[in-house]
Amino acid sequence: MTDAAQPGPRPRLAALAVALAGCALLAAGLWVSLHYCLAAWKAESDIFVTVELWRGVSEHGLGFVRSWGYTEDNWLFSLVPLTSLIYAVFDASPRVAVLTGWLVFLASVGLTGGLAARLSGWRTGLITAGVLLFAPYYALGPIGFLGYPISHNLSMAWGLLALFLALWGIERRAYGPCVAAALAVFIDTVSDPWAGAAIAGPLVLASAALAILNRRSRLGGCALALCLTTAAALWAAYKHPFGTLRFLPRGHLQLGGLHPALDNLRYGARALEVMFNIAPGGNLEAPAVQAISLAALAVILAAAGGLTLWSLRRATPGRQLIGGVAILSIGAVAALYVAGPANTGLYVGRFFPNLYFLGALLVAMMAGAGWRAWPWPAKAAIAAYAALFVLAGALSGPRYWTTPLETSEPAEKVALGGFLQAHQLTYGYGPYWGSGGLAMRSLTHGAVTIRPVVIANGRVARRPIETSRLWFTPQAEPPDGRPFLVVRAEPPEFPSLEAGETAARQQFGEAAERWVYGDSVILVWRRPLAPLIDP
Repeated sequence: MTDAAQPGPRPRLAALAVALAGCALLAAGLWVSLHYCLAAWKAESDIFVTVELWRGVSEHGLGFVRSWGYTEDNWLFSLVPLTSLIYAVFDASPRVAVLTGWLVFLASVGLTGGLAARLSGWRTGLITAGVLLFAPYYALGPIGFLGYPISHNLSMAWGLLALFLALWGIERRAYGPCVAAALAVFIDTVSDPWAGAAIAGPLVLASAALAILNRRSRLGGCALALCLTTAAALWAAYKHPFGTLRFLPRGHLQLGGLHPALDNLRYGARALEVMFNIAPGGNLEAPAVQAISLAALAVILAAAGGLTLWSLRRATPGRQLIGGVAILSIGAVAALYVAGPANTGLYVGRFFPNLYFLGALLVAMMAGAGWRAWPWPAKAAIAAYAALFVLAGALSGPRYWTTPLETSEPAEKVALGGFLQAHQLTYGYGPYWGSGGLAMRSLTHGAVTIRPVVIANGRVARRPIETSRLWFTPQAEPPDGRPFLVVRAEPPEFPSLEAGETAARQQFGEAAERWVYGDSVILVWRRPLAPLIDP
């Protein structure tokens, strides 16, 4: 290289400044997001599904997984192996269980930044990752669920891994990464049907188009291999062929009507306003703040999606693939959400992790492709949006990241566990949520175990999901224990306090002891209850 071709001191200093600023942004984002995740989530039953599966396999062997009652999003292949490794190394404490959600969020941020770097350069990738780390408190928390340990955010991480492998295969004209991408798609989709619409289907269509555009070339062959193997993975994930995985429920499409669609639109828009807020310190209930955030999101997504579509024909194969998948994914998930059953709560933000990460990737691709040619107003608009998003995220909960990390143990469940231990009650049954259910064993360091039950047709029955059949056998209860039942109003699984006590009395006989704790009643017997509980 000649001296004339050598980068001068100014470009080098500029690159160093970007790198230092990016690293500072990453460090601050890690700090803020960690505090938000630990503030938003405490040890609860859903988070401990993976803990109990790990414990069950450790105690009973792999056959335990067939005894479990799964939901459609079962997480068996995508999450359980990863968390089992974490629990084996660090133990299944409440803090570790809650932190897995933050680790999944970081994985998605890192993969999105990595994709942006491969497509648009390291500067774009670094800035993209830094901005994404500043998700608002409610986006990581109870609206977007981006930091929840067991939600579609995990499926998004697997989907981004599949896209990274697919991009690698297409860029290198290599078949191996394409097959590996299909394997990631299978793991993702068999564990969560949401991934079929968010990742698998769009990847099949985008790779099919790429194969047609590049037929009779090695690139076309790789794209065809990616298309066929991903389609096979999608089919296998839904159909469970050859009698495999019969113990897992199959995903199925549910559609609503006009009124549910209108409700979904209203709640979806409200959730997105909060997740993509760009009014630092603004009142999220203020109509002006809501309108500005939603309008800005719509404009930037429309610009990124429109420019991506307009330039697809002239783009590199990698950009064609990833851009096509991103647009199809966002459109498919939005359409299925609106057309699906009614959702009446802001928690619907959990359906849109693909919009958060793939939307950012579209913007990064747009900026990386045309930044130097853009007029300064366009550059200023993108920079202003990113800066406002970061500031709004940081100011959505400053009291959390300016104070020590919060405990992962919910005070009310810890107090209930202490009450049970004080009365020498170590094994019993209760509502999934209100009694601490799956979390109680970890919250009491193994001293108290509660198995989730429901009131069904006036009788106490095993909760059909998120429990194991092995927990309700005579051998499961301690032989000389005093099994108890926590009764509280928790509709629909526990219709009322009176209904719970009546069902227990008719089914198990009069309790030997009756304790009142807060809004709960704890009934105690001196004989085994497991054989009397409906399966």
